Amino acid sequence: MIEGAPDGSRRANLSELVQRLQLSASAVTELCDRAELAGLVEREPSDHDGRFVYLRLTREGDRRLSGSLRELDADRTELVEAFGALAATFGEAPAPLGAG
Repeated sequence: MIEGAPDGSRRANLSELVQRLQLSASAVTELCDRAELAGLVEREPSDHDGRFVYLRLTREGDRRLSGSLRELDADRTELVEAFGALAATFGEAPAPLGAG
């Protein structure tokens, strides 16, 4: 969620993460604290508003995210193929009773 920030900044504040993850503020704070302790994210103060702190992936966080995405490539390809096959069956399905 941090790396994929909608504005392309590759950073997010806690409020944005709460909204995007649909979790409580305390849960997101705990997750971010753990990620920071693990060296995966770092806090960055806002240039414009001292009340805001942004989270950004560290090099280690970026490395691990990239590795995870590479490991899931085969699963994503399999899902795309399965959804394609499923979509093709919709075109072959008979019309519902009473239609037409």
